Parts: sequence; C-alpha cells; structure tokens
Amino acid sequence: MTNDLSASDLLQLATAHLRERVAPNLDADTRYNLLLAARASEIAWRDRSLDAARDEAERAVARMSASSDIAAAIRAGEKDGDSALHGALLAMTAIATYPTRPDFLTESERAEIEQLRR
Repeated sequence: MTNDLSASDLLQLATAHLRERVAPNLDADTRYNLLLAARASEIAWRDRSLDAARDEAERAVARMSASSDIAAAIRAGEKDGDSALHGALLAMTAIATYPTRPDFLTESERAEIEQLRR
C-alpha cells in the first residue's frame, strides 16, 4: 500500500473504521452518537468532493441564461426544447442531491457523480 492517500481518502477510511470497528462495541447511546457524527462526516466529505463539479454546472447554466431570467423563461416554456440547459439543470440537481441522499439517484447518476469526484 502506498502513502498516496488524499485527505478525503483518509476521512473516508476513518469514517468506515468508526462505523465498522468501533461502533459495534459501544453501548446504544454512545453508538448512536458516534454513527450520527460519522454520517455528518460522510455528508461533508461528499459535499466537499463535489465543489468543482457544482461550480462548473452552475457556470454552464449561467452561460446558457446570461441574457434572460432563466426561471421566467422556463416557466413560460421558452426553454422546453433546450436539451443542453436540461442536462445542466439535471447535473446540478444530482450534484446537490448526492451528498445527503445518494440513494435517491439512479445507479448511472451515482456512477457519473463518482467520476466527477475523482
């Protein structure tokens, strides 16, 4: 094993260790609190790992809507055929959903986001 672990790799390993090795040996109240903290760490880790992808998706939407109020245009049906905008909005939604509810995404959406995090 090499020492090429990133900070996010270390956080992921530490969280897994706490969940798999430490938590089972604790009383119920202490285990609950440890698992709560581990869950918060996982959410923060996933959220932080997607900062660049989130920024890029937001810039893509901003570029497509620079000359108009995008929300008003969508409501008016002016963007119904805009597949690039639709894709960018779907990406933003998936990226925003992933940190707290990755299970809400399809397997292919999760796989795409996993690639963004690398």
